[in-house]
Amino acid sequence: MVETLAREAERLELRARFAAEAAASEAEALASGKAISLDKAFDYLDGRLAGAKVHDGA
Repeated sequence: MVETLAREAERLELRARFAAEAAASEAEALASGKAISLDKAFDYLDGRLAGAKVHDGA
């Protein structure tokens, strides 16, 4: 029982660390100015799939 609780505590700690690192990475990517919105990305892909010449915004 104690081992199970210890494993669960470790799992929760790892998950919290992962979430914090993911949030920091997202903030860094957005601050870089190199990120684009998901809407723009999907609009670009939809245009490409339709065969249109689309500008990538670069």
